[in-house]
Amino acid sequence: MAHEIYNRIAKNSLYNLLRRFLAFPVGLILPPVVLSYIGVEGYGVWALIQALVAYSMILDMGSDAMTKYTAEYKSQENHPKISRLFNTLFVFYLFLFVIFFFAVFIYRDWIIDVFIKTDKFSREDISFALVLYTAVFGINMVFKVYSSFLNGLERMDLTNKVEMLSVINNFIFSIFFLYIGWGIKGLAIASGLSTLITGSIYLRVCAKVAPYMKLNPLAFNFGVVPEVYKFITYGALGGITSMAYFQLAKLIISYFLGITYLAYYDLGHRLIMAMMVLFSSLAISVMPAASAGYASMGIEKIKEVFQTTFKYIALIATPVFLFTSVMADRIIFAWLGPGYEEAAFVLRFLSIAYLINVLGGPGASILTGIGLLEVPFYCGIANGVISVVLSLILVVKFGLAGIIISNLMAVTITSIYFFYYLQKRLVSPDMNILKYLKSPLLTSMSILLILTFMGRYIGNSHVGLLSAAILFPITYISLAYKNPEYGRMRDFIRRPLSIFYL
Repeated sequence: MAHEIYNRIAKNSLYNLLRRFLAFPVGLILPPVVLSYIGVEGYGVWALIQALVAYSMILDMGSDAMTKYTAEYKSQENHPKISRLFNTLFVFYLFLFVIFFFAVFIYRDWIIDVFIKTDKFSREDISFALVLYTAVFGINMVFKVYSSFLNGLERMDLTNKVEMLSVINNFIFSIFFLYIGWGIKGLAIASGLSTLITGSIYLRVCAKVAPYMKLNPLAFNFGVVPEVYKFITYGALGGITSMAYFQLAKLIISYFLGITYLAYYDLGHRLIMAMMVLFSSLAISVMPAASAGYASMGIEKIKEVFQTTFKYIALIATPVFLFTSVMADRIIFAWLGPGYEEAAFVLRFLSIAYLINVLGGPGASILTGIGLLEVPFYCGIANGVISVVLSLILVVKFGLAGIIISNLMAVTITSIYFFYYLQKRLVSPDMNILKYLKSPLLTSMSILLILTFMGRYIGNSHVGLLSAAILFPITYISLAYKNPEYGRMRDFIRRPLSIFYL
């Protein structure tokens, strides 16, 4: 049974990682294309609209509940309960989306006057894009019930295929509408079309995988609410603080520093955010496996699962984020060309902040899976509050650097709190976080120190970055391969497809 848990986590993590790897190049190509068609200020407007409507994420109050209880009810073969929960959350999300959409629609002029200060684009185009993106983000939240349901069934292979198709569709439509000259309005239409296609595919996939799951708004049941009340409450407040941490900085930058600085911030932030999502996807599959495993094997096995998943995520994520931080200026130059030094500064320091965030992923997923939402919830609250308060204080004195300092301080303070209470809740005095961080941290830093010294003698920036990108992973993997702590990694390198047959 224990072996089955690791097998499920490994398979689903691999599918999550594969989707992110395939989507990553798309995310790298689109920003330079957008910049070439609508310029830095246009890019800033596009980024700000997305940041504004991303607050629809606060509607995401029950996706974790859908995943957790689907996994739990599936182990009991209780299909009626799954169906009742699904339809209740669908109606709940739909109701919240309608309220959110009309709030943005009514106050769209005020939003544009306060945050989107530009004369280069027509007010009608900006208003159209704002309203359409609001609808798109809201519909995505409603259909998240479908992906959460499939995740609860541990069919992340399907959700990842659907989401990958969505990314490709959005990319193709965006390029097409930019090419024909529709600008910001075209980007919004592209997002709307890809969302409609994605939603229709989810309907077909769920009907095929789970014929018992029927969309029936009349099946809404208030009796479900007390059962998932904890998840809904923490989900709502946690969503607000998450948006405060990840998106409010953009509003503060736009208000105090202007659209151009927002564009620089978003370019650096977009790249490191894509990396964070890539590695966080490794931890997502832990939650449903922990939920099912906790019921059958208890807390002791969950402690072991945490230590194993943390060890391997630290092994993989630490070198990548440190490499990005050290090579930030060369990465931005190779990606966007000269003139984006501010974006390189953002990338360098947010790499450290988001590495710390990624390392907390396994613990947060496990605590959510076993029903202990309080620790990640309070960390999210603290993170959002500290980040926003410090940003408002420091942005006036230090500009863009003040925002970065605030994010780094907030995530460091709350991560110390998180790991302390994680150890306390799991009642595991032998759970040594630093032990699993020491090897990847010291190994990465040593290799990067040598590569940085060597890079001084390579005049061409592109050649230096390419050389470092080749030598660093080869050296790191060779050293990690010899470390007896990472036996599972050696097995995977020798037999990469073995996890599909365990």
